Amino acid sequence: MYLEIPVLLIKISANLVLFWTIYLVWITGVTPSYVAPAFFFFNLSGLLFVSAGFNEDITALIKDGAFIVFVSYVLMISFVIDQILINKNIENKNNGKR
Repeated sequence: MYLEIPVLLIKISANLVLFWTIYLVWITGVTPSYVAPAFFFFNLSGLLFVSAGFNEDITALIKDGAFIVFVSYVLMISFVIDQILINKNIENKNNGKR
């Protein structure tokens, strides 16, 4: 299988980025800024692996691609929630000054 090594490398990097992000959010309370570009990278690569898995009828490739897409959406949800909370705090501070 010619996609075995790229899937393995991206799956390992997705795991590392996910756990590192969870650790940084736990320690600092803020989602790191690299999450948005990581979302696009993992989402694109995961969708490519899923489509190649469906094309070649390889179940393991479909599962690995779906996991990579899942990681990308977990990262994006963390980023979006953090941005909503930041905007809410800024809005509350501005309303309190008036």
